[in-house]
Amino acid sequence: MAASSSRPRISVVVPTRERDRTLPATLSTCVAQSYPELEIVVHDNASSPATAEAVAKFDDRRLKYFRSEERLSMRANFEAALARTTGDYVVFIGDDDALAIDGIARLADLLVETGAEVVKWALPHYIWPDRAVSGAGYLTLKDPKLFWDYSTYDGPATLDLMCAAQVRNYMNGPDIYHGCVARSVIEQIRPKTGEYFAYTIPDVYATVANLFVVRTILHVRHPLSITGHSSSSTGMSFSETKSAEGEVPTETPYGRFVSEVKSDTGAQPYNPHIRSINYHTLVCLHIANELLGAGREINVEGWIDKAVAETVADPQFLAEAHRAEEVWPYDRMLLDRLPPPPDAAASRQRARVETHGTRRSFRKLDVPTSIDGRDDAWTAAETLNRLTSTGYTIGRRGVMSPARHFWHWTQLRRRASPLFG
Repeated sequence: MAASSSRPRISVVVPTRERDRTLPATLSTCVAQSYPELEIVVHDNASSPATAEAVAKFDDRRLKYFRSEERLSMRANFEAALARTTGDYVVFIGDDDALAIDGIARLADLLVETGAEVVKWALPHYIWPDRAVSGAGYLTLKDPKLFWDYSTYDGPATLDLMCAAQVRNYMNGPDIYHGCVARSVIEQIRPKTGEYFAYTIPDVYATVANLFVVRTILHVRHPLSITGHSSSSTGMSFSETKSAEGEVPTETPYGRFVSEVKSDTGAQPYNPHIRSINYHTLVCLHIANELLGAGREINVEGWIDKAVAETVADPQFLAEAHRAEEVWPYDRMLLDRLPPPPDAAASRQRARVETHGTRRSFRKLDVPTSIDGRDDAWTAAETLNRLTSTGYTIGRRGVMSPARHFWHWTQLRRRASPLFG
């Protein structure tokens, strides 16, 4: 499995389904990686021939294409994709996301230097043109997520905080989605649970499950990949209940996600009407705790309080939650604490998205990503590279002073200024 004693083999996995419009740009950022010991696994969830045709246009020995002949749930497709990997480390990204230019080479250097089991990194967001209100794509950059050094923190201590509901959300843990997980971690989990992804929302569950076995987490405060938000994104659709004009709910990305969950016989129970990620984190903690036989005490009340606050904060979340049936024992605890549904349920998440694209504060920029008439995940990666090529190198915490960070961020702002026109 290992490429050599010093250069780890890294598998980048791109699960996909009917995304031939966005997938080529994502794969362009993958095949552009200079790191030779890279395996790119595309796992096609029973898409039309257009997806296979899009992949076939790339001539790269590192790229491997697999296809399921029957439609799978997202969870099952993630599991099937993972089974195809051979790397010492595994990274998952979406089919409208991007790898940062030479992000995998940087990751490999960190793995060799630190011997890390899991790695998480700062993640900028790319809004595709079909998602942006203005019709022009942009990259959201925040100075706390750029030009800082890496640090390590304790896995068991983080699990203690997670079980005690003393973290902001599940993202305090080490994800395999826009994160890197060693094969050894996966193999500690999978034999005990039967599958690595044991819950319907695979990235949330993997993050929680990883915490039950890892000793140390490496956190890189500089991006190695970019998360994309397009009109096809399931994650964005999850945060909204209102369909786009002309759509019926079952035809939204989230609606299709839910319909496929119903056919997943290997999945744990899932409540589609509760949109709170904190609620689903609690469910994942319960499942991982049981399947891994950890016997941890979980602060259920604390997580329910978080879920209530998250649900009440968005009128559409609140209206949708009142449609929920009881699936887990926690559901009644949550529903009993909710106020009545609102008369009008306009999504605050939607409103937040619609204000993006024009922000130019001192610590936050929405940078246009169009290059020579092209605007996609590839141009987002190229834009990030142009703006961050200031001589910065990832190092151990303590090397980068606040003054040095300020200098790099100022250089980025100067480079970005001409892009605003």
